[in-house]
Amino acid sequence: MVKEGLMKKLLVLSLVFACMTGNAQVSADSVVMTVAGKQIPLDEFIFIAQKNSEVNLSDRKSVNAYVELFKNFKLKVAEAEDLGLDKTKAFKDELDSYRAQLTSSYLSDKDGEEAAVRAVYDRYGEVLELSHILFRLPQRTLSKDTVPVYQKAIEAYERIQAGEDFAAVGKELKDADKENVGYEYVHCLLPMQTVKAFENVAYSLPVGSVSLPVRTTMGFHIIKIHSRRRNPGLVRVAHVLIPFEKDSVKFGEAETLARAEEVYRKAKDGADFAMLAKEYSSDA
Repeated sequence: MVKEGLMKKLLVLSLVFACMTGNAQVSADSVVMTVAGKQIPLDEFIFIAQKNSEVNLSDRKSVNAYVELFKNFKLKVAEAEDLGLDKTKAFKDELDSYRAQLTSSYLSDKDGEEAAVRAVYDRYGEVLELSHILFRLPQRTLSKDTVPVYQKAIEAYERIQAGEDFAAVGKELKDADKENVGYEYVHCLLPMQTVKAFENVAYSLPVGSVSLPVRTTMGFHIIKIHSRRRNPGLVRVAHVLIPFEKDSVKFGEAETLARAEEVYRKAKDGADFAMLAKEYSSDA
């Protein structure tokens, strides 16, 4: 038995190292061992070994130690199958849980997630001031629908590149076709306030530059960056709300404005703002 076990380990070692070194004569389906009457191909052994972070397939001692663990694992699986344990609900629930965990590890790109989180974190250091012209796409968009819309966006981009004012072009196109074209000035844009494609391009642009048409779920955007400012962080504010009623004789628009100016003067003179809010604000 000792000699048989030693020969088995030597066979596994020789096949693994031949495969890892690219020996063309070794096939991935070469049998490395037989456990409980079942042949174990080389590719299965290597696949499972690579899932174990403690196994180094380039180290003979590591592979040698893993052979026994692998064999015992396969023997336990065979015994469980013989006893019918693989048919029990507990086993199936555990297997489903394992599959879900394994699937999530394949579908989850941890390096990609960390890079995305880092990008958002870094972007929070800046506030963008920008304008953009949106050429809307239909809700149900076919490939042929994008061509004329993209062409309009390119024509607008070329006008701006030729020297026309960005805002003037945007307002002109919006006024001519409000249903399909939008123009917007954005004083403050932070990460995660818009769609990803728009944000990625906006944060990549230098101040004063204009982007080529950017495709999002809404349509094609042309973006111009006016400034990049340091993010001041959260700011706590208080306000006094003095509404007016159009049909009110006592508190019309003029009277409400006069009252607001009175509050403003008192605040400038040093009156306690909290007390002013309590006295004058309708939402205090």
